[in-house]
Amino acid sequence: MLKELSSSCHGDTEISKQIIEELTTSCGFNEDNLKKFVKEVAKNCPIDAKRLHKEIIAAEGRKETAYKAIYGSRIRSF
Repeated sequence: MLKELSSSCHGDTEISKQIIEELTTSCGFNEDNLKKFVKEVAKNCPIDAKRLHKEIIAAEGRKETAYKAIYGSRIRSF
């Protein structure tokens, strides 16, 4: 999961580790939740990993808000 998340976040392995840690410790994600989350991140590529991490922290343990962070962290090219 780390490899897939890192590639979706432009290879930022350190931030990806922090994202996974935050999701498991604060939001109570289990392996299935993490797989679903990583798939959503991959579908919404490219993602700003730092923004995603900040938004997950701001979710304060709320799973649904953590999922919404994916959409708020997309890199938009206009």
